Amino acid sequence: MSESNFLKELGHIIVGGYYDHQAVRTQTMNRIRDIIRKKDEGIPLNKVEEKKEKKAFDKRYSDRFLPLLLDEMRKNKKLTEDEYQYITKLLEAEKKAHAYEQAYKPLMEEYIKTEPLYTKWLSKIKGIGPVLSSNLIHIIGYCDGKYPDGREKVPTISSLWHYCGLHVVNGKAPKRQKGQKVDYNTKARTLVWKIADSFVKKRTSPYREIYDSEKKRQISLMESNAPNAPDSLGHAELRARRKVAKIFTAHYWLVARQIKGLPITKPYAFDRLNHQHMIPIPFWDDNA
Repeated sequence: MSESNFLKELGHIIVGGYYDHQAVRTQTMNRIRDIIRKKDEGIPLNKVEEKKEKKAFDKRYSDRFLPLLLDEMRKNKKLTEDEYQYITKLLEAEKKAHAYEQAYKPLMEEYIKTEPLYTKWLSKIKGIGPVLSSNLIHIIGYCDGKYPDGREKVPTISSLWHYCGLHVVNGKAPKRQKGQKVDYNTKARTLVWKIADSFVKKRTSPYREIYDSEKKRQISLMESNAPNAPDSLGHAELRARRKVAKIFTAHYWLVARQIKGLPITKPYAFDRLNHQHMIPIPFWDDNA
């Protein structure tokens, strides 16, 4: 194994380790939070609640306010002294778990500095730090992967959209069905939606402008009762964020392939349907 491949594999271990620890900590904290909520609201601990059942997960159950809530519950006799001490120690253990998880961040920052995709482009985009960048390269890479028979995994932008679950099935975004295997990478889909969310919150140009414009258009479709109008404001919001994710992944595919010196094509709409306006890739001098 060459030195570059060895470092790449170490990078994958670092990124995977960070998210593995994060997943365990998050799951554990959700269980702790849920049992505290049930105790606080007088819900039997053995009651199985439906996932879609509305739960009062307000600020009082957030990590930040749990210590104050526990003090209040002890004072109001909702917790015995033994129960209070036990839960407090458990939360202290979770603080240590969080610190261990955070120890991976400096390692990711060192790893990502060796990646041209980060140093030449991703590092310049507000809303994508070392963690998201490491995850992008870990899950999607440089769009140069191949199957054992030599076929490229994502030879086009549309194939990357499909890989990230941004394609459509019968005119609609794909939905997971219980007991059925999906034909996209669920981690990639979660990742690109996180990135779209970050762009919206941090007002990252040009992606925030894409979101604003698309949401306005979707609401206009609703107001005019168009056949393809979204079902609700929430649906309009999802469509707008989905467009942000699609434009970003199109940009990502173009940049990654250019860095690797691989052939590129414009999205189908521009290549085949002669649409003239393609949003330039921000902070990239070699726009296709």
